[in-house]
Amino acid sequence: MVKVTLQEAQGFELKSSDSQVQVCVLSTDSVTVSWNLTATGLGKVNVTVAAESVLSTTLCGNEVVSVPERGAVDTVRRLLLIQPEGSETELTHSLLLCPAGQSMTEEIELQVPEDVVEGSARASFTVLGDLMSSAMENLDSLLQLPTGCGEQNMVKFTPNIVVLSYLEKTHQLSPQIRSKAVGFLQTGYQRQLNYKHEDGSFSAFGTSDPEGNTWLTTFVLRSFLQARPYIYIDEAVLHEAAAFIIAHRLPTGCFASVGQLFNSALKGGVDDTVSLSAYVTISLLELQKPRPTMASQVYEEAHNGLRRSVSPGLPTLDLESGLVRHLPYSFKGLVDWSLECLRHAPGTVNNTYTLALLAYAFTLAGDEPSRDSTLLRLDALAINEDGLTHWGQREGGEEGWGLWWRAPSAEVETTAYVLLALLSPPNISPTHLHRSSRIADWLVRQRNSYGGFASTQDTVVALQALSLYAALTYSPEPLSSVSLSGPGGFQRLFHVDSDNQLLVQRAALPGPGTYIGNITGTSCVLLQTSLRYHTLPSAGAAAFQLSLHLEPYEKTEAMLHINVTYTGSRNVSNMVIVNVKMLSGYSPQTTMPVGVSRIESKDGHFLMYIEKMDAGQTLTLSIRIFQEFPVENLQAAHVSVYDYYVTDEAAIAGYQWPTSSEE
Repeated sequence: MVKVTLQEAQGFELKSSDSQVQVCVLSTDSVTVSWNLTATGLGKVNVTVAAESVLSTTLCGNEVVSVPERGAVDTVRRLLLIQPEGSETELTHSLLLCPAGQSMTEEIELQVPEDVVEGSARASFTVLGDLMSSAMENLDSLLQLPTGCGEQNMVKFTPNIVVLSYLEKTHQLSPQIRSKAVGFLQTGYQRQLNYKHEDGSFSAFGTSDPEGNTWLTTFVLRSFLQARPYIYIDEAVLHEAAAFIIAHRLPTGCFASVGQLFNSALKGGVDDTVSLSAYVTISLLELQKPRPTMASQVYEEAHNGLRRSVSPGLPTLDLESGLVRHLPYSFKGLVDWSLECLRHAPGTVNNTYTLALLAYAFTLAGDEPSRDSTLLRLDALAINEDGLTHWGQREGGEEGWGLWWRAPSAEVETTAYVLLALLSPPNISPTHLHRSSRIADWLVRQRNSYGGFASTQDTVVALQALSLYAALTYSPEPLSSVSLSGPGGFQRLFHVDSDNQLLVQRAALPGPGTYIGNITGTSCVLLQTSLRYHTLPSAGAAAFQLSLHLEPYEKTEAMLHINVTYTGSRNVSNMVIVNVKMLSGYSPQTTMPVGVSRIESKDGHFLMYIEKMDAGQTLTLSIRIFQEFPVENLQAAHVSVYDYYVTDEAAIAGYQWPTSSEE
């Protein structure tokens, strides 16, 4: 005889008459006990159930009831997430403020849209004493986009190296943070090997792609080499990747772009060979500076393997080909040749992103004339507004968003490269540091609430730039206070000192209204205000057209047909994500729809990765959904589609299970 008790279900209303049920369980049988619960609020709710074997004079079947000496009680707790209808919008406003002994005041106007789903709005205020604090706290969730391809996985890998390096420089690395970061590095490394080709290269979808990609292979090699002080990296992986890159060096010294690159913003301007070559050169120079022996050894061995053409796993090349004859015989030679190619490039480049890459490459190489002339051109292209400086392809875009506005990912990455160029010389003047503060402040304002940015490369490069700025401006003895007051007598006081500098201090805000922050002290603090809310899908101008049709063919199964058309301003999109939120209690199929490169199921979402879409192209995707457990009063779910690297290009539509009359 088993007594089953619903011990905890706060946030639910129990529709059943009793929270305790007694059932008879035969020795070869199992019994299911159910309660009807209705959610009364939103958020994470614990449901706890206990089962206990009890004495009874009643027979179970034809058997006498027994109580075991051990294992007579078991308790299970499950965390349920109760979500509002519609899709979530998250807005973050960040400010880096340095009182320098003076008192500073900041006003924050918190408003919630009229069409918000009731009860879904929540806001918080965060104080950080270190620029890298939120990134450290959220190393596994810096990016709130799916990370299921070979480039996107690296955003869960590389920032750990940036954080570890920064904390080592500032003598703040604790065993706990090191253990956490190293664990993420080990997981990310093993996952990244899934995207490796036999020739040592890497691509977005691994061996399902026809060939590896030069840019991604360089990114992976650069990150793997930087991670070697912290985790084990297979030497063969490094040598083969280096050999692949070297094998695609052109006679000019630049590098050939090989393989599919899904972010068109990374392809540079008129000649994408220049931006790719600048990126490869930057990677070689960065590796040469911190640990030249390590990097040189890898590249030297890769060269030797190519010239001998006998090493297992390395590509076989004709020794008489022009490519091999032009290969440099030293790591330094490889860099020198690529730099020589880049020195001829600035006159033909009008793309801001490529100029920023070149400025950083020339800075790392110590080529002051080329660096200075490139920075002068960038100065003329800088956007200086409200005491902030950044670079981008366009101005404006803030109308309707105000302090919540975010720049496109490409502008964040471009600006981060300029900041790296300004802060990487051996000797940095106070003038350059002051100038850099305007850029760092702009970058800080583009961060999400987790310490990352909108997409992959902007997160990686901007964190690298901000960590360099933070290390140069680090205060070992911070001392500042922040008082926040708001509607209804709301008051909070935050204090930052050396004991809690890395701590993320956060307070929930009670609701809309005007909040006043007063900052005093001698050290800089980073203030973040985050607002999250849900809205129902609505028709409007979008870069995609999206139509849905749910076709039930059994009481518990249906086909969801999704038609997606790209209507954006470009001839071709970047990588496209179709995100299907499942109806409560339902799960998707596991087969890959036609036209999709990868699928992923996570937290009630079914994600489909599409390499690209041409302008005007319509793609029809059909997925089967089936019921895992019944849910009464089933609410509508939604499907969203967006460009992974330009997330403003998006569309959303809702779907729901038909009622009996609609069927």
